[in-house]
Amino acid sequence: MPLQRVMGHRGFTMMINALSGTQVSDSQSGFRAFSLNAIKNITFNTKGFGVESEMQFVASDQQLRVIEVPITIRYLDRPKRSVVRHGLNVLTSVLRLMGQHRPLLFFWLMGGASLVVAFALGVAELEQYRTSNTVDIVLAMLIVFLLTSGSVALFTGIILHTLRGFVLEAYPAGHQPRSLKERR
Repeated sequence: MPLQRVMGHRGFTMMINALSGTQVSDSQSGFRAFSLNAIKNITFNTKGFGVESEMQFVASDQQLRVIEVPITIRYLDRPKRSVVRHGLNVLTSVLRLMGQHRPLLFFWLMGGASLVVAFALGVAELEQYRTSNTVDIVLAMLIVFLLTSGSVALFTGIILHTLRGFVLEAYPAGHQPRSLKERR
């Protein structure tokens, strides 16, 4: 297996293990088996290569037991897709899953990053004003945008985390109303 593919697999596995709370040795392996109980109670919404990642999030959310059986993988053919394209597809899926399954963490990371950048730019803007007595309007507008979007993201994370808690309490794993299961 090419080095970039090995590094990508390891990186995604570490990230998905940390975010999902379910530990596996290869998060991208499509070779999975489920108990009859798990099959009856879970559904997946992701299509494509992100479904393996969703399996880990769902297993954690529904407190399913995960057991690994060692397998050997040998890639005889060259990959049909570029490693970068595949990686971006998986990353997009993981970010979506993180927003759905761990909204507080996701939005606080995004909002926190926005606020940190706004603070750093604000310090630079204040220093420029102190030394030259001028204000860069474009930079000031960017700072206001980052402060606003960061604050909104933080509150969005709190609201979505709370709503998710209400939904999970109202509909424990495997006890969703039929209409919700059919929509999936």
